Amino acid sequence: MTASFWTTVKAVVAKKLNNDSSAVPREDENLPFGVRVGSLITLNAGPFLRAHGSLVAQPPALSTVVAISRIRMRLDGALYRLYVSKGDNVADKEAYIQVYVDAQGQPQEMHYFDRILRIFPDTPETIAAFTGENEDGLGRMDFSLFREQMEDLGYAEAVLNDAFGENDELVYTRLSQSDRAYVAPFEATENRIDDSQGKQGLRQKVLFMPYGRELGNTSEQLVIATEIVHDQNGVSVDDVHVDFMVGLPLGTNDIRIQ
Repeated sequence: MTASFWTTVKAVVAKKLNNDSSAVPREDENLPFGVRVGSLITLNAGPFLRAHGSLVAQPPALSTVVAISRIRMRLDGALYRLYVSKGDNVADKEAYIQVYVDAQGQPQEMHYFDRILRIFPDTPETIAAFTGENEDGLGRMDFSLFREQMEDLGYAEAVLNDAFGENDELVYTRLSQSDRAYVAPFEATENRIDDSQGKQGLRQKVLFMPYGRELGNTSEQLVIATEIVHDQNGVSVDDVHVDFMVGLPLGTNDIRIQ
């Protein structure tokens, strides 16, 4: 066969691949900062260095966005999560930058979150506690983390000394405008895409409540979220777990997308 024959074949195959690729629209468009799956994120170290006593581990200066989700709930504007680590397996790290944009699409609030614990409730009582069924548990006024718990999770002694000092517990106060003893957790749906065309990802129901504590001139959030996974990568899933995420606020100048 002649060289011109193979040249023609290659041209036909290349054209088909280009046509197939362009026929499938991207799902990661029109997002905050123009971010896409695979984008590089540079984070300013300042917010983490200033948060003395925080449980949030300082992230790498440069990370890759491996997934993007939208949190759908009753909210003016929109809430997104830019995952730098998905943490689908309990032993894996989960970390994301959460971005709230207003109705005009302008970023108004951002936090970097890092998972400290995932548990799997296996009794009706535990499930009720983390769904607020009995107006107790998730949604109460305060929530505490205890030093002994964090030691069991493998936190370094120096980190615990900075965070706890002479205390045995860290008390986080519910971030809500109500002074009632109990407030029902927020309910949302999270749709996460793990590739640009949305072929891989997950969909889950989320019941969550944010708590917070002051850290000098900044603050640390503790978000406790019961996640009920409906499907992952197009396959029906029956999975319920509770994530404990700690986070620090970021400014718009603390993040750069490439």
